Amino acid sequence: SREDLGERVSSLAQCLSTPAPASFVTRVCVVSMLPPFDPNNGLDIFCMEDGTFQIALHLKDDTAELDAILSNEVAEILLGANASNRATHEKGVTNLQNLLLSDSMWEGAITSTIFGGNKFFILDSLNISQSTSQFNV
Repeated sequence: SREDLGERVSSLAQCLSTPAPASFVTRVCVVSMLPPFDPNNGLDIFCMEDGTFQIALHLKDDTAELDAILSNEVAEILLGANASNRATHEKGVTNLQNLLLSDSMWEGAITSTIFGGNKFFILDSLNISQSTSQFNV
């Protein structure tokens, strides 16, 4: 329930300051994407040669901002598209535009990890706060 989630919601500042590995549930706004998204160029910039997406979202809340990497599975669900199936890309562009234009708060599950001595964040899920959107990852 929402009340249960409220008990375990972490701020992005807590994500940044807690030693990795750790897992968090956060409420965030999606600010931008890495690499930067241009709807005129479609999804090609996010498509890798192995048929997967490579995307990170820049997230913020009232306490901090951070970049979180999306797994290919989460990216495919969020976009409603498949990197190796160009027929799905138009829908993916529309969904991505809706995500980036939305000022909605999202509930995200984030895992922190250490790789090569650096701390990274993985976005394991992203759900709209309230049922006001078509997105549910």
